[in-house]
Amino acid sequence: MRSLLKNEDKSQILENVLRLSTSTLGNTKDDWPTAEERRRSLFLEKLIEYDSQFTVACLEGLMNLPEERLIQMCKHGVFSHVVEACLVDVKKVDTLTRKKFLNVILPYIPDLACNAQASHIVDKLWVFTVKLNLYKDRIAGLLFNNKDQVKNSVYGKMVWKNWSMEMYTRKRGDWKRLIKQQALDLFPPQEPKDTESAEKDELGTKRKYQGNDNEKSSNDRYNKRQYYEHSASENGKANESASGNHTKKVKRGRKRN
Repeated sequence: MRSLLKNEDKSQILENVLRLSTSTLGNTKDDWPTAEERRRSLFLEKLIEYDSQFTVACLEGLMNLPEERLIQMCKHGVFSHVVEACLVDVKKVDTLTRKKFLNVILPYIPDLACNAQASHIVDKLWVFTVKLNLYKDRIAGLLFNNKDQVKNSVYGKMVWKNWSMEMYTRKRGDWKRLIKQQALDLFPPQEPKDTESAEKDELGTKRKYQGNDNEKSSNDRYNKRQYYEHSASENGKANESASGNHTKKVKRGRKRN
């Protein structure tokens, strides 16, 4: 599988896996997709799901196709699933690649929205344009400017609903808040580290250790004081005993006199 991602093969991954040149893509005879095309498409979808490198490689391959060929893929009964798979996980694709792909597909949005297969791709663009509000506005504007065409189509009506176009039409502010909430849901802001709390915890720990040290030092001083007081008391008793003996000797001496 990794051989498909070599630099010289990245742009050819669609051809190498799907064999587009010999497929029913763009066939005007209304041929149904073959079983072989289904197997190849499912295999590539699994690769896209497996590794983001395949997602980016397929998007680059789609952008390297002639625009007519790309639109044919979006409308194909089997290959459209490959295009759709590239748009599912927006976190796998960098912002620049998303913008490049959207720039290619934007002019065809009204036509794609009214197609049975391609309408699913337009639905996926709702998430694919997250945090790209300019592109989301442009797509909504295209749908709104072509609302007669879109709303007269069974598939276009679904796209109109999934893009919350009634809210866009009547309550533009609510629609703006909706896309902001979508961005927050998909890319929640990282909570900043509470440095003040961390400093307080560190200070509390230091004070705890200092308190233990102070308590230990206080205990040591108390023990020393007790020791010295005890020693002084013993010395005092000894001196008193000695003084008493000396006094008795003196008194006995006086008696002799």
